[in-house]
Parts: sequence; C-alpha cells; structure tokens
Amino acid sequence: MIMERKSEIRKLIDYFHCIIFDMDGVIINSEPIKYLAYQKTFLKHYGVFLSPDDVSWRGKPEKDVIKYWVEKLNIKDDADVASLTYYKRMIYRSLLQSGRVNLVPGVKEFLGSLNYEGKQLGLATTSNRADQQAIFKLFDLGKYFNAVTTLDDITYPKPDPEIYFKTAYSLGTRPANCIVFEDSPSGVMAARTAGMQVICVLTSYKEFNFQNCSFLINSFEEL
Repeated sequence: MIMERKSEIRKLIDYFHCIIFDMDGVIINSEPIKYLAYQKTFLKHYGVFLSPDDVSWRGKPEKDVIKYWVEKLNIKDDADVASLTYYKRMIYRSLLQSGRVNLVPGVKEFLGSLNYEGKQLGLATTSNRADQQAIFKLFDLGKYFNAVTTLDDITYPKPDPEIYFKTAYSLGTRPANCIVFEDSPSGVMAARTAGMQVICVLTSYKEFNFQNCSFLINSFEEL
C-alpha cells in the first residue's frame, strides 16, 4: 500500500510542470524554533509559558499567532501586537543564525532533481520576506526557485488562496496547472481553494489532520 501511494505521488509530480512549495515545515524544520521564539517573547513580556502540545498556531502569520496566544492565555491588558511581533522576529533570526534549524530531509536533492527535469518551482510562504531571504541565504536556496511570494506580497494570508494565485501567475501559468507541497491544514485549504492538487508533508501535523488528503509524505527522502 505504501509503495502504491509513493508511485501515485511520483506520477503526480511527473505530470505537473509547475510545483509550488510552502517554506516552514516543508523546506525547513522551523516550527520548533518558531515555537521557541514565541515562547521567549511571551515569557519576557508576560511571564507565561506556551503549551508545546498546542500546534493550532502553525501555518498562521506572526500577528495572527500572537493574537491567538493572547486570546488563549486570556491576557487582559492591551497587547502591543506590533512590538511583540518585532521582538519575536529578533529572537527567531538569532536562532536561525545559531544553526538550530535544519532542512527537511531530502528537500535540497529533490529541488535539484526538479530543476534538472525542467520544472518551474515557486515558493508560497506566509513568513515575511526578511525571514524568507535569511533562510534562502543560509541554505543557498534561491537558485532553485523561479518565483517567490511572501507575506509581504499579499493582503489575505492562508487559508485564503491569494498567495497561491499570485505564485501561479508569477510562474506564468494557471493555478490548475500547479501542484503544491504543504504541511498545514490552512495551507492545504488555500491551495485547494485555488484549484491546485496538494501533497501533504507530515512534519508539523499528524496524518489524521489531513483526512481528505490522498497524498502524504514524511519527508522528501521518500521520493
């Protein structure tokens, strides 16, 4: 059954000429250090701990994540979301430079093989452009991608499909001609609403969170 599923995924990849990747949880295993950055932010400003078992924030833009924790922790005073976001970004970039983040296994080899096959590759991330560029520089990823769309390029974040529409158009194609690698339910919803096929990467959520996803992988080493 597993071999059959992998064979179907490979056929799907071979069929599509344009392939779009989310970044966090798909290209890099950044969710653990993102959690740590949020934890350090809320510990410094409010003296509270964030539950490591709660993964509902994953796949959301920073401001939405901060609002999520503020509401969940019932923080009474008026939270300065902009200041908290700025502090979180400083912590996150410090953690990035410290070497505490790794690529998802097999992703760089997979990107190289897709380039060799002549595929057009796009990135669609709700991380801000500065973080995206820092990660691309850290891992020398820019050479693989033909188009990049970040949080700074859109009005409505995932699960809205705007980011996938923009990335498809940047690749010079229609959304229906693209396949997407995603790791979060909100990202899957965004891609599907845009009319794209989706392969779910099980780095940030468990398989039961993607009950309607027929194509799943644990890492790119499987491909």
